[in-house]
Amino acid sequence: TTRIAAGQTVRIRRAPTPPPRPEVTPAPPRPEADPDATETITSPRSSGGGRGRLALLSAIVVFGLLVVASAVFLPRLLAAGGAPFTQVAAIPVGVAPAEVALSPDGTRAYVTNLGADTVSVVDTAAATTVGEPIPVGDMPNSVAVNPDGTRVYVTNNGSDDVSVIDTATAAVVATVPVGQFPDGLAVAPDGSRVYVGNADSDDVVVIDAATNEVTGPPIPVGDSPFGLAISPDGTRLYIPEFAAGACSIIDTESGTVIETVDVGEGPLGAAFSPSGERLYVTNQAEGTVSVVDTASRQVVGTPTAVGTKPSGVAVTPDGSRVLVTVRDDDTLVVLDADGAQVGDPVPVGDAPVSVVVSADGTRVYVVSERSNDLTVLTVAEG
Repeated sequence: TTRIAAGQTVRIRRAPTPPPRPEVTPAPPRPEADPDATETITSPRSSGGGRGRLALLSAIVVFGLLVVASAVFLPRLLAAGGAPFTQVAAIPVGVAPAEVALSPDGTRAYVTNLGADTVSVVDTAAATTVGEPIPVGDMPNSVAVNPDGTRVYVTNNGSDDVSVIDTATAAVVATVPVGQFPDGLAVAPDGSRVYVGNADSDDVVVIDAATNEVTGPPIPVGDSPFGLAISPDGTRLYIPEFAAGACSIIDTESGTVIETVDVGEGPLGAAFSPSGERLYVTNQAEGTVSVVDTASRQVVGTPTAVGTKPSGVAVTPDGSRVLVTVRDDDTLVVLDADGAQVGDPVPVGDAPVSVVVSADGTRVYVVSERSNDLTVLTVAEG
């Protein structure tokens, strides 16, 4: 695998025989975000004007009325389909950011920069990066934080290993060799094990978090495993398999695949509902999201079309909303618990690929690959 630097072609997720991607040019630096400033996100609107002075005056009057009406009614319209989103920051990070994870207390966000071989640490209260980016392996992609917030785990696509970061020192304390092109990552609810999906060797390995060593033999799964999701009780691990169009289910106690569920074309990301009764899977190749009933292990209804190349997915703490980043549409799509779309897509950065929600459900963080930033959205109560 060739090492990637700024200005070169980068890929956040690799699929079998992918089409060529255009050159990625880092976005110009953005001004420092003011955490007190807010910008309400609305859908783009078109405007027009007539000829002559009277038409111009009429247009001005109409515009004024629209401004007043939007100020009064827009929050209600957004709230009708779910809580309104307000952008409070767009925080510059590294080149080609791939994924974001939050610390358990929500004070830090960790962003992998695939094009810079680093991890950025963000102070969520100040809405700015802190310290220098942390050097990790080659092409860092997925990231996860352990339950007590002391360790951050990073899969490195290019160097076939996992970096272990001590959050107190902001330094790598271990590098664990795994399989070929490690991508998907999940930490057990008790923090004792770390699961890694290897997209090129088609298997899952288990890391003992106490020793930072792989334990047991690799677990064979389907073709091209990517995003991993572990159930809230830690008993089941779901593995979206991009080339197979399915999710393998691993029983974590026995370490074996117990079933495979067909979901859609090009499954990539997955997230559980807080109860563990539902699993939401983004099918990147067909532009849909599938809802899996974990009791029956079957897809519920028909997958929901959300746009071009859905990637990341997260569920709000109350389980009422599912948030999906749609990479090629530069939007965040909101679904209800049954998978139906709620309201209009929310504009975010350029090529959004990952999303997380704070533990209290009041903030949403979206990483965008081409604009090299972390968008922060607040969610109004009600």
